[in-house]
Amino acid sequence: MSNNKTAVEWLFHQLWEEPKDKFTWYAILEKAKEMDKKQREDLIVFSKVMCTSHAHAEYIVNEFNKKL
Repeated sequence: MSNNKTAVEWLFHQLWEEPKDKFTWYAILEKAKEMDKKQREDLIVFSKVMCTSHAHAEYIVNEFNKKL
């Protein structure tokens, strides 16, 4: 996976290339969920490093989650 793709973009491309096999699609979905969780964790770490306060970091994460 390219580091520039979101979990959703990666999921779309993986499903586009696969035959319609429910077990394969389920495995791909589970991988996308893991990727999404990691991207969210990375956002939290990044916001804590870049922000001057924990409250500001939480605000940024909450605003990001609202847009999903």
